[in-house]
Amino acid sequence: HAPLAPPSSLPRLINSRPTNVASITGDEADAILENPHGGSRETSREEQATFLATTGSSAGMVPRVEEAIATVLTLQERTEVVLLLGALNTRFGSSAVLCCLPTRPAFADLSAAEREAALLFLSTSPLGVHRKAFNGLKRLIMGLAMSFVDDDGKNPFWRHIGYSTPTSPKPWKEHDLKSHLLTIDKDTELEVDAVIVGSGAGGGVTAAVLAAQGYSVLVLEKGQLVAPEEVDSLEQVV
Repeated sequence: HAPLAPPSSLPRLINSRPTNVASITGDEADAILENPHGGSRETSREEQATFLATTGSSAGMVPRVEEAIATVLTLQERTEVVLLLGALNTRFGSSAVLCCLPTRPAFADLSAAEREAALLFLSTSPLGVHRKAFNGLKRLIMGLAMSFVDDDGKNPFWRHIGYSTPTSPKPWKEHDLKSHLLTIDKDTELEVDAVIVGSGAGGGVTAAVLAAQGYSVLVLEKGQLVAPEEVDSLEQVV
């Protein structure tokens, strides 16, 4: 693979205006906070309102996104994102991407409501390239927003949505997982109640629930064993 460029070599396509990732306030926030689906909140209305009003720029998202573009994406993905952001930063580029007249301002100069409408247009466009652009940006930005941590291991959004990393001792840390490993390098016949392919977030939990109910479970895993002390409960994109 070709070496990825460092963040400092990226063009400043993601400007750092406070409204780059807009906040939600006023009547729009009130409508969201009405919680029409019922149920209880573990965070107060004030905390959720603060969460909605926090801009991505003020939370330090801009350099995080730039770093992810430069170091996480593949060369092809990075090229496509840089071209897209470069186009949206100009009037003619925005008109080409958003299928509108070039008399309209560039995407970066639109109001928060207009930018939201433009993104919704991309998300539901009949053109696959439009939907690909929207989904790529959404996954990149939302994944970073909910996973990055500061020097203290905290994320600025976690408190407002009622999330915190586990603080109690891990209940499975006392178990010697290595004693349950079986390396299969030849035809082998085993009899179990359930076979789980992959021990990720879904497979691992499923296997644990079945085992706790007394079933014999076989988990097939291609990767190496991750020791408990190596698990920090974080899912950082970068």
